[in-house]
Amino acid sequence: MDLARKVNGLQGLDIPWHLKASYEVFAADGKSSDTGTYEEWRVNATQYRVALHGSSVSAEMYGTDHGVFRAGEQDWPGKPLSSIQTMIERPIFPERNPEKTVLQNYERSFGKEKVACTALMGRGTQATTQNSPSFCFSSNNAVLFYASTGNQMYQTPAKMIRGSKLNGSLRRRLGAAKRVGLDVEILRVFAPVKHGQHGPAIGLIGSLVDGAF
Repeated sequence: MDLARKVNGLQGLDIPWHLKASYEVFAADGKSSDTGTYEEWRVNATQYRVALHGSSVSAEMYGTDHGVFRAGEQDWPGKPLSSIQTMIERPIFPERNPEKTVLQNYERSFGKEKVACTALMGRGTQATTQNSPSFCFSSNNAVLFYASTGNQMYQTPAKMIRGSKLNGSLRRRLGAAKRVGLDVEILRVFAPVKHGQHGPAIGLIGSLVDGAF
């Protein structure tokens, strides 16, 4: 699980990156209710820009050394759109109470294929692997293939950037009400820039400061 957290998603990546994805929200009846784009540029934990534009929302958030600023709608959208950033950056969440959690390995069948999974089971409870939060991984590496939690998430083949794997297509169901699909279109990193040199990372930082992407 520690390895899976390190290689899946983009949280903690120590070089600047840019991602663009299209999303689609489906209502309980399976019909499309909203579409749009999610885009994020990140230099570090405090310098970033996040843009969310769709048929029902238009909001942007800028992180700077002087604080966080917003353009468009001042209230950031709620679920399911607020789940997009977590889907991309941190698909495997940490155990909330490690001392009360037991990790149990098991296999789960997807059609004719069996996949190695790990369930996070409460210590001393009657929980089973089938009704506990669990994560299933590719047989060749620690790439997340499927996750079953209170909110269900399904992920398909991943891309790798500097040791981090990000799935190109993600699906998440939020209870029985709505689900959101996400397709990553652009994912790129910017080479570290040494002191006195100019390069893509400098341009990225300058654009963040100016708000001129």
